[in-house]
Amino acid sequence: ESAVFKSAATKPAQNSERTEKNTAHTSIHKKVKEKMQKEKNFQIFSNRRLILK
Repeated sequence: ESAVFKSAATKPAQNSERTEKNTAHTSIHKKVKEKMQKEKNFQIFSNRRLILK
């Protein structure tokens, strides 16, 4: 783990750029996942309502 950290310290600009991109990508992915989960829950909910009718 320390070896990885040392190599990251030698080229900080490149590494931080990559980290920012990864972080942005992760947060977008998380948002999409949450949205899909909400839609899934909503579909289940509306299906239940249709069944109850």
